[in-house]
Amino acid sequence: MRGRAQASYAGCVLGGAVNIAPEDRDDLPEVVAVEWLNLGCTLYRREALPDPPFPDFFTGYSWMEDVALSVRVARDWKLANVRTARIFHDSQPGDHKDNLTALSKMEFVNRHYVMTQVLGRRRVPDYARLAAWQLFQLSVCAVQKRCGPAFWQMLQGKVLGLGGSLKRPTAARGEMNRCSRSAAVLVGIATHNRSELLRKAVRSALDQSHRPLRVAVVDDGSTDETPMLQGEFPSVDWERMDHAQGHMRARNRMMVNASEDYYVSLDDDAWFLAGDEIALAVDVLDASPNVAAVAFDIISPDQPLPGKRGSIAVVPLFIGCGHVLRLSAVKEMGGYCEFPRAYGAEEKDLCLRLIDAGYQVVKLNGVHVWHEKSVVARNLASQHVSGVCNDLTFVVRRVPLALLPPMITYKLASHILFAVRCGLVGSCLRGIGAFAATCADAWRTRHPVRLSSLVRYHLLTRRAQLSFPSSPLNTLKEQNRAALF
Repeated sequence: MRGRAQASYAGCVLGGAVNIAPEDRDDLPEVVAVEWLNLGCTLYRREALPDPPFPDFFTGYSWMEDVALSVRVARDWKLANVRTARIFHDSQPGDHKDNLTALSKMEFVNRHYVMTQVLGRRRVPDYARLAAWQLFQLSVCAVQKRCGPAFWQMLQGKVLGLGGSLKRPTAARGEMNRCSRSAAVLVGIATHNRSELLRKAVRSALDQSHRPLRVAVVDDGSTDETPMLQGEFPSVDWERMDHAQGHMRARNRMMVNASEDYYVSLDDDAWFLAGDEIALAVDVLDASPNVAAVAFDIISPDQPLPGKRGSIAVVPLFIGCGHVLRLSAVKEMGGYCEFPRAYGAEEKDLCLRLIDAGYQVVKLNGVHVWHEKSVVARNLASQHVSGVCNDLTFVVRRVPLALLPPMITYKLASHILFAVRCGLVGSCLRGIGAFAATCADAWRTRHPVRLSSLVRYHLLTRRAQLSFPSSPLNTLKEQNRAALF
């Protein structure tokens, strides 16, 4: 149900929105972190409560409303169970508890709602876990009641609940979904040794207004305190690689395994600022099926001034630290293509292939992502070696055969001139050498785009309003994103 083994599942909300009560053992601390809290006697900070606290999906005597509230609060705050605090709950009978069929139906429908709309869990394994839990409940009832009337009433409720969930899966979603943004979104963050900045990135993703939304982190072999953050963000899906495999493999891994509609790629040293960025991007993607990627407007320490929110521009490519992809289009392309080196050309390559397939890439001017540009894992000379090698590989793979000889010549000359101007001659030559060593592999994976697509990409590059500051690192980025002609 959890998808991974752990010592205890007490206080957790498992795959099918199955909420497990906290445990009470003498070897536990007095205050224990949990993922949900019941409403029997719970103290919330006023500022932590959403507005309204309960979605209007829940009416009258209800089930799972405590899970819905506490899970929403847990996106921004920590939840804790005071193990040694005691309260007596004298649960009273009533007419609202007598109809076992109605209660069984309500439990199914409400649990399905919390799973899909509050937790944003809409993958096939999540539905399988929900089904497994319902079957488990029926099995327990059959054993305890010896298939008596109570079992058949519960079974009838489950069947009615299944029909209700299928009939109105998006009905009465409440305040969080009144904007009719029903597309499921996955925010993916690949990280390596940036634990302090990662905390900001994750929190900004959880703070986004759009729902349903799932946040996933791939820890690419970090050796710092990154694994410790998992306890701070229990609602986030974490996966750890024992050895670093690179951010492209991590992104592809998350996208291939995702069942969501859209994938938000956020760097581990980047974060959202306003809380509605993803919702705005989803609006564009929902309204324009031919748009495959939405680029955010990136600001950073060397370009810190935010712009006004305004027009939506068609652009040649997005910047990797913050963008949204239509997963169906990306899966059609086969995801990111791997390059010989870790840095450079992969985003340009994906965007060109999307354009060749008839899609558009757009940019939301003034809708910002902050990119801190951490110095961790950044080495200008090493990145330049990688950028030169990958850019030449990109040309071999994508340029039509008739244009390939002049384009390779042009690219070699432009890289060498750029290196002389910026004092990067050594790294440029190493990049050319790396390309020479791998060019046979590049040729074997060659799938050129149409000439018309190449021309369109070039024209978009010429008129795109993408700005890059003049620091050496960003000049290098500009070089790697240069037009093909």
